[in-house]
Amino acid sequence: MAAETPLFTSFANRVELISFTPDLVEKYHLKQWAEGFKLGTAGYRDLLAPDDFFSPDVPFNALSVAVMLEARAQLAVAHGAQNRGPQ
Repeated sequence: MAAETPLFTSFANRVELISFTPDLVEKYHLKQWAEGFKLGTAGYRDLLAPDDFFSPDVPFNALSVAVMLEARAQLAVAHGAQNRGPQ
């Protein structure tokens, strides 16, 4: 069985885009994940697959991290953060 192509490249030095299609949302169970998402005082904790960060079978995966990072970026911009580009 061939490995799937990852959704994005970890630590890439170029812009990469993720398209949240209905199929992707279903495959990664994003609706259920969002409904059960809880951020505690110690941050976000959930099941992960150490051997496959892109596994859709666990709630803590590359896509859920990407969703959290995007939400955090949107909050930062809403509160006045500006992208100053590479320093």
